[in-house]
Amino acid sequence: VDRGPFSVECVLLCLALKCLSPSTFFMLRGNHEDPLVNGDTEVYQECLLTQCIALFGEALGRQAWRMLNSTFQALPLAACIGGKIFCSHGGIPRHYGGPETDDRLELLRSPEFPRFPSLFDPLRPGAVEEAKLMRFWQVAFDLVWSDPSDHDDAVNRWGFGPSERGEEVVTFSEVAVENFLRTFGFELLLRAHQEKSDGLRLSKNAKCLTIFTTSNYSGHRNGAGVAHVSSAGRVRLILKDPRV
Repeated sequence: VDRGPFSVECVLLCLALKCLSPSTFFMLRGNHEDPLVNGDTEVYQECLLTQCIALFGEALGRQAWRMLNSTFQALPLAACIGGKIFCSHGGIPRHYGGPETDDRLELLRSPEFPRFPSLFDPLRPGAVEEAKLMRFWQVAFDLVWSDPSDHDDAVNRWGFGPSERGEEVVTFSEVAVENFLRTFGFELLLRAHQEKSDGLRLSKNAKCLTIFTTSNYSGHRNGAGVAHVSSAGRVRLILKDPRV
């Protein structure tokens, strides 16, 4: 959502596809599936809230917007394909330690893991003690907001560093990706979150693939990309020329 004038239509299409194919169509929550982001009418001119109101009127529009965000709250934050490919919108959660203390997936799989209404207001869920809640929040926040690092000299020994997006956001290097994949038995990280001129970008170590599915985003004449994973686990990259 918030990426062009048809956010509502895109969401409804995805929900319809989920209803038609519940066992084969999956959606992940991203950083804009958050009411404090998709309701920010000052930063995003075409945010989801604005589009809901334009389509349905003030009262029904706000009701539709709240209902969509309730749905977003229930979306998973990550997925796994064939036990070998880890998928998230942003990237991997931070971890400052070795594999013996790495509890990132254990936390993510915990039945106590909250469904945060907003990742900018983590203290609302009241069933978990505060220290554990903040650890859950950090995992969730990193999964939807983190990015690959452009400058590995700025990261710490574990491969995580600061981000231009804000003080709470981290970047992750190839070292961090290698450690994460090796610890949990994955071979590849699929993520989105960043516009790429060709629609797809593979990291130098070929372990992190960024997928951007919107072509000509904001008039940038960028391409769009899709990753097709076969039943045998082979990944095929499909590009859309921005001129088409």
